Amino acid sequence: MAKLQLVGNYSQLHRLLVKYGLQDKAAKLSIKIAKFGEGIQDEMTEFKQEFTVSKEEMDLCVNSILHEKDVEKSLGCFTHSFIPNKEREKESLDRIVKDAPFLHMIPQSIFDERGRVKAVVGGIGTDLEGNLIVHISMSMKFNAIFLNAVIEEGKQRGIFTKENILSFITKSPAIKTERIPIITKGLEAYFNQDYFVALHLLIPQLEEAIRNILEIGNIPTLKPNKSGNGFQLRILDDMLRDPIAIQLLTDDFANYLRILLTDNRGWNLRNDICHGIASPQLFNKMASDRIIHALLCFGVFRIKHE
Repeated sequence: MAKLQLVGNYSQLHRLLVKYGLQDKAAKLSIKIAKFGEGIQDEMTEFKQEFTVSKEEMDLCVNSILHEKDVEKSLGCFTHSFIPNKEREKESLDRIVKDAPFLHMIPQSIFDERGRVKAVVGGIGTDLEGNLIVHISMSMKFNAIFLNAVIEEGKQRGIFTKENILSFITKSPAIKTERIPIITKGLEAYFNQDYFVALHLLIPQLEEAIRNILEIGNIPTLKPNKSGNGFQLRILDDMLRDPIAIQLLTDDFANYLRILLTDNRGWNLRNDICHGIASPQLFNKMASDRIIHALLCFGVFRIKHE
């Protein structure tokens, strides 16, 4: 039996064992599932999609974002331009589903590099949210070409520099002064193309920025610990799903942060990197560009004085 089919069958059995309270047997079976998943990527067929972007299209994209005489306007425009819009992405997904309806009726499993099932996305009729997250995640990879082009041209024009980024984000209440030395080291690593260091330093600071914004909005970031004798920080994904937090951050930005950092159907960078799951290939420029973008997004927050 092919490993893909074997893992699928055992995963169904695992769900049944859990459903009927046979936790010990389910735990033992999970070890088998992990073992059978090794090498599963080798059985999969790779599909490629080629597309062409003209120089005129690329220049139009870059010049509509970068304003040479106004660094703050350029960085602000950059943040807004690359936050996925849920409504537009849903319309895009609807068009794709109309062209290939049968393909989107079938549940799909998402595997990590070691063949472990990270998530299962149901058919479009039963799991619209999951399909939309996968679609936006893929769109972010395509858009990475434009995002990278803007950043590289911004470096040439003296807009994307460590100093300008620090000046931009320090005006925001999301970034505390005592965190600047860590962020500075992360930015230095990014501009030196040391993405291992950059991602490890900057991702936790994004989580801190999110907590800072929520606390300003009087949204709790603590919860009772298991002993009941104290408190611990709320899980980041839970905070990003809080209805009041979504209202504060906006639905599009909260959804973007979940896909980028905490949703295992998306990029999930925070969980994969901070829990030691990420393979060396994940520490690349595409992931780092997105983290820089997310960091700059927090630079647009301001406290409104009545």
